[in-house]
Amino acid sequence: MVKPKKPAATTALVLLLTFSLGVHGANAQANPTPEEIAKFPAPQRNERFTAGLQQSGMACDKVVESVFQGFDKKKSGIWNVRCRDGQAYVIMVAVDPRESRILECSFLKAFGGSDCFKKL
Repeated sequence: MVKPKKPAATTALVLLLTFSLGVHGANAQANPTPEEIAKFPAPQRNERFTAGLQQSGMACDKVVESVFQGFDKKKSGIWNVRCRDGQAYVIMVAVDPRESRILECSFLKAFGGSDCFKKL
């Protein structure tokens, strides 16, 4: 099992998703939109999230559920993902990949945030 690291390592997730989506040419540095991510069939999307979480140092054996929650004020896409091993995360896919973040759902709840997978 991969041990969690600080959320600053989350850029790997965005880069992985960008390359996996096949963004080329002038848009090669573009962050994939939540709509692009949502177009993947669920098993393929979950595989991408699994690889991104693991490369970012987060503990997740396999993503088994991914739910798009909507956009924040900066137009970042918010995804909730649940892993087979019980871990759950909020993944913010930002327009600027350096601002993308991963947060453990247990951490969010412990500090007064809403429950993951509950519609915002």
